[in-house]
Parts: sequence; C-alpha cells; structure tokens
Amino acid sequence: MPHLVHWARSRRTSPPVANVVAVAAFTVAASFALSSLPAGAAQPNASTPVNCTTPPNSTHSCPSTPTQPGGLDHFLCYQVSSDQFTPPVVDLTDQFGVHDGVQPLSASSHRAWDNQLCNPVTKTLGVTPGAVTGPTYGVSNPAAHLYCFTDNTGAQPAVDVSVQNQFGTAVLEVRRSTRLCLPSWKFDPNQNPSDPLAAGSTAPTSWTDPNNLNLNHFQCYAVKDAQRGDFSFKPHFVQLGDEFGTYTVAVGPPRELCAPVIKQLVNAAGAPVGAASTINSDGLTGAHLLCYAVFVYHPRNVLVGNQFSATAASAVPTAVPVGVRFADQLCVPSFKTVIPPPDAPEVSSTLLLPLVGVVFGGGTLAFMRRRRRLTAQQ
Repeated sequence: MPHLVHWARSRRTSPPVANVVAVAAFTVAASFALSSLPAGAAQPNASTPVNCTTPPNSTHSCPSTPTQPGGLDHFLCYQVSSDQFTPPVVDLTDQFGVHDGVQPLSASSHRAWDNQLCNPVTKTLGVTPGAVTGPTYGVSNPAAHLYCFTDNTGAQPAVDVSVQNQFGTAVLEVRRSTRLCLPSWKFDPNQNPSDPLAAGSTAPTSWTDPNNLNLNHFQCYAVKDAQRGDFSFKPHFVQLGDEFGTYTVAVGPPRELCAPVIKQLVNAAGAPVGAASTINSDGLTGAHLLCYAVFVYHPRNVLVGNQFSATAASAVPTAVPVGVRFADQLCVPSFKTVIPPPDAPEVSSTLLLPLVGVVFGGGTLAFMRRRRRLTAQQ
C-alpha cells in the first residue's frame, strides 16, 4: 500500500553576495566556453517526445504542448550514508561558469554532507488518497541513474532564472553549487523481479561505458525564490514509483536546479585525462532538472558504477557498495532560461567570441583565464 509522507525541511544553503558585473562576466565566459564544445546528439533534448499517459478516471490529460523537455526522466534522489568511491579532480564548464580543479567528495569524507543516489521514477500528478486526477509521466530509460557527489566548486555570483515544468513557471535565484551528478549503473541484489522497473537494476557483469546510458552529467545549484511563481511554496500530491517501492508524497518547494555540465578529468598538473563529457545541443535551455523537497524513508544497500569507479585501462566501471537512507528530493525535467541582470549591458551572441573575459570589481582588474578548448568527443 502506498505510504503517505511529508516533504522535508529546507536544506542548508550559503548564499553568496550578488554582484551584477560579475554575473555579466560569468555569463560571457560560460557562453564562449560552451560555444566551442561538441554536442552529444544522442542525449535528451527539447525535441524528444515526453513520456506521458492519461490514466483511467483522470480529470486531466497530458498537455498538448509539452511543459517539460522530452527524453529526460524524473528522478527520486536518496541520501547516501556510505560509499567507497575515490573521485578524481575534474574541470567543469556549464552555463553558470567555468570551474577548474574541482574535487568531488566521497561519502566517507567528513566534508561530504549531501551525496545522493537518484533513481528514475514514474510520477502521477494530482494524487490524493483514493483519487487520481492527473497524467502519469513514465520512465524512458530505467537503467540510467545519477550518482551525485558533494563538490567544492564554491560560491558564485547569484543569477535569476525562469523555470517551467508541469508544476508551473517561477523565477528562482541560483546560488552556490552543491553536487556533481554522473550517469551511473545500479544493481540491487534484493530487487523484486516482478517490479515494473526491475530492468533498472542491472548486474555489474552487464555494465558498459556509462556514456552508453545517454544521460547528461549535471551540476546542481541551490535555489531560492526570487519572486512568487506558480509553484512557489505550493504543495502538490504525487504518486511515485521506483525500483524500491511506490509512495504517495506531498511535494514541497524547489531546492536545487541541476544544469547539464561538461566534465573533464585532469591530472595533478591540471592536464586533461581522456575525453571530456558532452551535453545535448539545447543544454542552455532544455533538459534541466528542478529538484523539490520530499521525504521517503527506504534504506537499501546497492552497487553503483560510474566513471569514477572505472580503471584507466577500461571504461567499464567496477561495482562500488553504496548505502542509501531516505529520499529527500524529487527532480523534475524542466525548461530554464537565464534572466539578464537589469543593469547588465546586452551583448549579442555573435560578439561572445573566445576572448579573455575581464572583470572589474572593487577597483581591482582581474583577468578570467579562458578554459582550454575541449574538443574531444565522447
């Protein structure tokens, strides 16, 4: 029988001080960095169909105009109590900035307060006890999980974004980074073979390169409401089903925005190691995840594999034991656009050439080192 649970309390955030000039500079730097990077055409994007069906006795049907990017599943994210990963140093590039020398953290680190395992999950909108009123969004890629590492990217200038999904549209303020999420395989030795999503539990002997999961890497950022929107602080009841069980939950306010990110492994000298990951061609606006507060208690021990558990000689990851406790976020596929600061000059995209960005702040002239061009394909 589905469990009735409530949404979790607000997670910890540390908002940086906003700086209009720095925001503009970061936007310029990210734009020219992304313009020089290859696109992964096989990844989800806005033109991919949305997996949505109308259940019996539903009072609402699937929207004729998609309110979310297609091809990207919902994810139910569980707090990790333990793992045995040893993450390498990486360089990260997304639309919010360029971050070199980032150290993702294993759950065993005393500084890793929020590692997560995210399962693809089915979701039915408008569920109250004994009533189903909304459409069901299914799982298109049950084997593709996300494993998220706390990272030390640090603070960045705050920026406002407009986000749209099934719950509505709202303006949110993007704050500091929280986690780096990698496409990952997962195996649950206690998986019920009759479960509808049992195919998502894949034995390690069947694992291949995680790139074959056709799922982006994501960099997640804490968010807060910049102004009231359709889904701001408005709970929604939904029914969720993943490989661990079926739950009816109340969805709380948005907590994090996860944006597609380019990830490049580097060595101790900062030189690239292997090929960089890629993002889908509409990564600036489509195929994002907006994560809302929920609470589902379902501890489980599983095996996880991703690029951080693969050896230098093979792209196939080894299995890492992972302990999960409770789910505290539901991540919903979402469209996103950046809202330019009101005092920032408008710059044509044709002028965002790969030149050195200059930041003026506090009377100091600082040159932003241009990120090396990542031309390697997956």
